[in-house]
Order: sequence, then C-alpha cells, then structure tokens
Amino acid sequence: MALKMLNCASASLGCSVKACYRSVTKNAPGIAKFFMKAQISISVIIPLPDHRGIAVEAIKNWREKQTYPQNNFEIIVVSDGSEPSLEAEIQSYLKHQDSLLRKPGENIPSLTNFAAEKALGDLLFITEAHCLPKADCLTHITQYFDENEVDVACCSSDGINQNLLAQMEQRIFDEDFVKRSKSDAWNKITVRGFGIKRSVFLDAGGFDSSYGHFSEPVLGAHLHYLGYRMGCASEAKVSHYNNFNLKYLIPSLIEYGEDEIRYRIDGNQDYCRQYFHSSTAWEQRKASSLINLRHKLKNLLIIELSKIQLFIEQKNPEKYFHIYKRLWRHAIEYGHYQAINKYLKT
Repeated sequence: MALKMLNCASASLGCSVKACYRSVTKNAPGIAKFFMKAQISISVIIPLPDHRGIAVEAIKNWREKQTYPQNNFEIIVVSDGSEPSLEAEIQSYLKHQDSLLRKPGENIPSLTNFAAEKALGDLLFITEAHCLPKADCLTHITQYFDENEVDVACCSSDGINQNLLAQMEQRIFDEDFVKRSKSDAWNKITVRGFGIKRSVFLDAGGFDSSYGHFSEPVLGAHLHYLGYRMGCASEAKVSHYNNFNLKYLIPSLIEYGEDEIRYRIDGNQDYCRQYFHSSTAWEQRKASSLINLRHKLKNLLIIELSKIQLFIEQKNPEKYFHIYKRLWRHAIEYGHYQAINKYLKT
C-alpha cells in the first residue's frame, strides 16, 4: 500500500513538473530558449534565395535523414520574404527548435549574418538551399571540431549534375578543393558548406554583405588575417545542385568580378595583393586602352560560348572543360572591366 502511494506521488510529481515546464516556457520565452540552448550544439543556417527548386528536399534531408541526434541541432532557414508559399511549405517540416526568419530585401550574405545572430548553437554550419547533406554530415563536422583545435573548417562536396555543363562546374570545385583542403590554405570559406564557431563568426563581423558574391573570399581572408585556426572536415559532405544553364551561370560570374573590383577600390592594396589573384583589368585600370580590352574580352566570351555549344553537341568533355575554364575566368574578368568602367569611369 505504501509502495502504491509512493508510485502515485511520483507520477503526480512528474506530471506537475511537466505541467510547470510547459507553463513556464509558454509564458517566458527567454526560459524556453535557455532550455533549448542547453540541448543545441550546432545550428544549420540555410539562406532560402537561389534554392534552384530543391529547398524543400534540402530541409527534409536535414531534418529527417541526419544520423546526428535530432534534438541536438537546430535549422534556421532565413528568407528575403519573396516566396511566402514556399516558406509555408518549409515551415511544415521544421521541428519546435527550428526557425524560419525573414528579412525582406536582403542578399544572401546579409541573411546569413542575421541568422547567425539568432543561432543557439556554439557551432554554426552554413550552407545553401540548393545543397543536400549526406546523412552523416553533422556527425562528421561536430566530430572534427571536437577532435581538432580549429575555429573554422570547410566541408567537401560532390555534385548533382543534370548535364555536361553542371559536371564542369563540379570539376572546377574539385580542382579548387584540392588546394583549399591543404593545411596551409588560407580560405576555408565555401558557401556550399563550412563549420565555424559562432563566437568567431560574430567577432569577425560575419560576411561583408556589401560585396555580394565576393564576400565569401573576403571573410576567408579576414579570418586568416586575424589568426583564427583553419581546418578541413573532408568527411563532412554535401551534394551541390550545380548550374546547368549558361544563362544563369555567366551573369553570376560577371557579378562576382564586379563585386571583387568594388572591394579592391575600397580595400588596402597590399592586403588585396597578399590574398587575392592578380587582375589584369585592375593592374591596367588607368590605361587608355581599357575600354578596348573590355570589348575584346566580350568578343572572346561570345566565341567561347559558341565553342562550348559545339563541344556539347560533339559530347567531347575534355575539350569542353578546357573552354569552360577559360569561359569561367573570362566572365569574371569581364566583370572586372565592367566595374572599373562603372566606378572609376576610366
């Protein structure tokens, strides 16, 4: 009888504790956040723009397929508010600890910064809405930070390739990753996916969103300059939905080139020479022939685009890749000339 009474009392106490917790967290959001923060070790930040049609699949992969304990990470989807119906669909797949934030009119770097400020995890994993994580991605990235004295680490990536053009983008990434993964490489920031301590990201000021696409290497250089410890968690992997249409690829590369020149105009020139590739357009920015060079480069782009189309039809990937790399480089250089012409009025 005494034992029965004790069990009843314990059950009653358990119910009252749960009821108390629900009441307190409902009426005091700050306390609810405290309880959640105690559980959350890593925050996955996913800016919604440029989702390429796979945002829902990406969220489902993060929330339903990770081997990492589900209660120990949060997902923060951050939107510019331009797709409310997509936001509503995504919301249905998020758990109680996840968030869908909105900051209208902002670009992806700015949205990422906004989400980092709200994150509960001491570790951030920043990725893209057109990337699908491998099931053990968070397990490997957290393990890497636990076992190594690092502040930031890139992850690896394979490709989701719809055509030959997409395959070539993946080859560009793979070649770059060989350099990026080396211990002495200074830039570990790749928006396909990287881990960084939240305190480090915030102390460094996050992405400089005013430089758009080029804010990625800008942050990488800044972290290295500040002396933070870099690493490469190659076993943590995402699959990137590579660009399969030149109509979208070329403008983004040109914009990257324009963003780079705007940074060079504003930045310290010795610093830029230390961290970034030389730019013919920048070195010749005072030359009277600059406009002619820009027109020449535009003609080169047109020729290379026609050659790429020919190699697609011939199904010749090696010749295609040679031209593709030149096209990639020349599109960025064309952006350099565009920006110099626009901002320096040469």
